[in-house]
Amino acid sequence: MIEFDHGRIHWLRKLRRRLYYRCLVDRVVAVSELSACDYRHFYGLDNCRVLLNGIADHFRGVDVEWDAPALKVGFLGRLEGVKGIEVLLETAGRLPADRFRFRVAGDGSYRERLEALPAGNVEYLGQLSYESVMACIEACHIIVIPSFEDNLVTVGIEAMMLERCVVISRRTGLAEYLEDGVDALLREPEADAFFEALEGLYADRERMRSLSVGGRATFLRRFSMERHLREVEAMILGQPYQRISKPRITRT
Repeated sequence: MIEFDHGRIHWLRKLRRRLYYRCLVDRVVAVSELSACDYRHFYGLDNCRVLLNGIADHFRGVDVEWDAPALKVGFLGRLEGVKGIEVLLETAGRLPADRFRFRVAGDGSYRERLEALPAGNVEYLGQLSYESVMACIEACHIIVIPSFEDNLVTVGIEAMMLERCVVISRRTGLAEYLEDGVDALLREPEADAFFEALEGLYADRERMRSLSVGGRATFLRRFSMERHLREVEAMILGQPYQRISKPRITRT
């Protein structure tokens, strides 16, 4: 993921950073087990501690029409290949416009392609202000995250906070803390997998609603600001912490 975000780093620059983190930094804070694994793999160091992001609870109880004829599916994030944009567009292209309406927001190298799309079931919203993100999520039934690599995915946490159904790639750091079929749907970042997941949710609205409620419960248990502050306090005081899930991520 470090190389995905920064490109290939010259060995001398990488060595300087490694020496900096080894000699001048006591502790590196990683936002997920996947992020910590990436750091250890890339720099060969183990001076990091996982501290899950916490966000303030802005739940306003805004509901959607769960039995609407067409489901609104949202994607918010960087418009880059690593975020699974091709998976998103292929999935959208295979789903009928009278049953699915995709709303895409963000900026990146795929922007021009999205702007040039003919009228169909994909609406490009541009880059939204932070104040507009919450309203965009609340207007959707489902938030999709088809990323090939992603440390944690804040928009996924925000979607759970706002009690919206999340369909997310298993390869993201956030998936480590979710349970498939309980608080989200976890899938491989492939068009077939996301297509089948969305078709299934269209046919079973009660399941979609249940996943939304489950996601909200997981947010309160694992990503609330209260929990985050307790973990920060424990880290400052040098207290041990308990993993909230069993790591299943490895790097070779």
